[in-house]
Amino acid sequence: MADPHQIRQVFVNLLSNAFDSLLTGGHLIIQVREEAEYIQISFSNDGPVIPDEIRKRIFEPFFSTKAYGIGLGLPITYRIVENHNGQILMESKEGQGTTFTVVLPVIPT
Repeated sequence: MADPHQIRQVFVNLLSNAFDSLLTGGHLIIQVREEAEYIQISFSNDGPVIPDEIRKRIFEPFFSTKAYGIGLGLPITYRIVENHNGQILMESKEGQGTTFTVVLPVIPT
């Protein structure tokens, strides 16, 4: 029951950010897991860790660490996922990289 255009925008934003962090090389892994009540789509890369002070602000409108853009990609992504009764999780650990996970409810068939 998701809006396919909005969910595509979520995935494009997360993929774009993941690729941006891998400019010097690395790997991007996309995983999908389905449970009885939700689906999880994870975008993981082994790029640099996101520092704590940035993590706290990552979903704030107009906050960006990039030299281009206006800092709306992740806030829009967050809002779209929230509007679909889902959540977006972010984990960033030294030596492991960063993972953004989109969790969306599934309507039982």
